[in-house]
Amino acid sequence: MLRVVLFFSIFVRTILVAQQDSIGISNKLIKDNPTERSPKKALVYSAICPGLGQIYNKKTWKLPIVYTGIGVAGGLFAYNHIKYKRFKNAYIKALANEPITDPYLSQFNPTQLYDIQDQYRTNRDLTGIIVLGVYALQMLDAYVDAHLADFDMPTTTWKIRPTLQPINYTQQYQIGVHYSAFF
Repeated sequence: MLRVVLFFSIFVRTILVAQQDSIGISNKLIKDNPTERSPKKALVYSAICPGLGQIYNKKTWKLPIVYTGIGVAGGLFAYNHIKYKRFKNAYIKALANEPITDPYLSQFNPTQLYDIQDQYRTNRDLTGIIVLGVYALQMLDAYVDAHLADFDMPTTTWKIRPTLQPINYTQQYQIGVHYSAFF
């Protein structure tokens, strides 16, 4: 039994020592002096206040993106909620045979009012989901960014240029954008 254990320990040690980097990738992906950012802290900070995790990770350039996403989605949520309530109140008045004082809403019959208010309710609910999605996405971004803070990325060159592409069998062209990345 001792021989078997000794054999396996030497065999495993030989395999582990004999393994070399045959692809040629250096082990310099991790920086020498890590920044020691806690992913949990970044996640909690982003959960408390949107964008605070990005500030913790020293990626303040992402703040306008976070607040634009939440602001636009929140604004659309508020707009759709106001319109929903407006058409809902008009629908309730139309069912009760009360006069609708708003000249714009008075042109619709009860069925149309119901359909329009239902559309605004659906849009409100979807934009609410989008607000939550943007909020969760900024939390995920802060968490992942804190994890990847210690990795040294190789230099990448990005080129963006406009292009004109001919449309098949016509004399017309369509405008496009060409992205290219060089690693």
